[in-house]
Amino acid sequence: ILDKIKIEMNYDGKLYCSDKGINKNDSINRQLLYTLSITSKQIYEDIIKIGGCERKSLIIKFPFIPEQFLSSFVRGFLEGDGHLRIEKHPNFLFLRTQFTGGLDFLQSLNLLMKIKFGTKSNVQNPIKNCRTYQLKYSGKKALNMLDWIYQDVLNGNSNLFLNRKFKIYNEYKDLKMIG
Repeated sequence: ILDKIKIEMNYDGKLYCSDKGINKNDSINRQLLYTLSITSKQIYEDIIKIGGCERKSLIIKFPFIPEQFLSSFVRGFLEGDGHLRIEKHPNFLFLRTQFTGGLDFLQSLNLLMKIKFGTKSNVQNPIKNCRTYQLKYSGKKALNMLDWIYQDVLNGNSNLFLNRKFKIYNEYKDLKMIG
């Protein structure tokens, strides 16, 4: 996805790859860390003007996003600070999504999902004395949410998505059609 962002931005800077801080003995779960570093005062100032801030993950409020960009925004959040998986049980498949972030942001996201999809979930703090919270969805409502999140990708209006998570979404849809 960082290569796609470089193309969209017409940026010719370098993409960095590192295995720093990764358990090099765990060959199954080993993932490399990729970084795209863009140092632009203009971009920085533009982001600050629309409400961005440094070290935003745990303090940022849910911003106003025009409706036509809202599903893409939520997709970016899921792909950056979320988790998507298929749980296979003996008699059924189970789709689970999870968002991780600050309390205010997740409460606003949860309200949006309740309005759009009738979800019934609560923001949870799984680790006491930690400022990181989680919001989880599963089953049919999670699939409806993912259909909405990936609508621009499916209709060819966006190529900015994380292949790994999009593949899980498609795999679940394919498995549900077979089963």
